[in-house]
Amino acid sequence: MAGGDCLAAGEVSKSDEGSEFQTWDGGRRPDEDEEAAAFCEEGVRKKMGVLARMVGMEGCGQPGVVLTEVVRVLKELDGRARGVRGSRKS
Repeated sequence: MAGGDCLAAGEVSKSDEGSEFQTWDGGRRPDEDEEAAAFCEEGVRKKMGVLARMVGMEGCGQPGVVLTEVVRVLKELDGRARGVRGSRKS
């Protein structure tokens, strides 16, 4: 992930429009700017890059999209593991 992939404070990515990240009146949470800035820190960008590569989304500059895919993959793997464990008990 390149440094230019981070959203500027106050920006909303297409994937975040209308999500829980906005308040009822369309405003942003006060701490959201801090969260957005945290995703732009070098260490966090590197970790997000690793996660993105792990789920086949290398180069994606949207942390929310990457994390959503990571959660989906983990849930799928957990479901498969539970299925394997359940079939061994039979």
